[in-house]
Amino acid sequence: MSCVALRCLAVAFSACSLTSCGPTIKSYALTQSYNEIDFKPFAGPGPSSLSGQGFLKTVGGDVKTCAGNKVYLVPSTAYNDEVIEHSHRNESVSNRDPQSSQFTRQVICDATGTFSFAQVPALRWYVVTTVTWGVPNKYGVDKQGGDLVQQVNLMRGANQVILTDANLY
Repeated sequence: MSCVALRCLAVAFSACSLTSCGPTIKSYALTQSYNEIDFKPFAGPGPSSLSGQGFLKTVGGDVKTCAGNKVYLVPSTAYNDEVIEHSHRNESVSNRDPQSSQFTRQVICDATGTFSFAQVPALRWYVVTTVTWGVPNKYGVDKQGGDLVQQVNLMRGANQVILTDANLY
């Protein structure tokens, strides 16, 4: 195949991914307004801890973990509930207030896909991480897996969560 033909093919694939050939991501404008008063209880230390593990099983039975990926602990407020709901629908939130992110905590999954948060307020949170891997095909690599999201209601003391197939977004 000539260089010109390869460039045309590359342009066609690029155009396809930007138009109706690829997945459509709709834009969504939040109806909830960011209100710092709703987020304040999530600031600072608290009486809870959360430990957990994030993993998925492949069709062949292999286990893939969140090793090396970030795990987020996101306050469950009306504002963030709406963000999570529309992200789950593969919609891009167009008017997200960056101030809401200051109350999100993050850690990194270790090599076995485990993580822990210490001194967290005993409130309702979302635990979010990503488990992905590649599967070769004749054109390159297909991305498998995705985001895992679980809402948790932390109690005083130690809490645990397992993020797996049932939490796949």
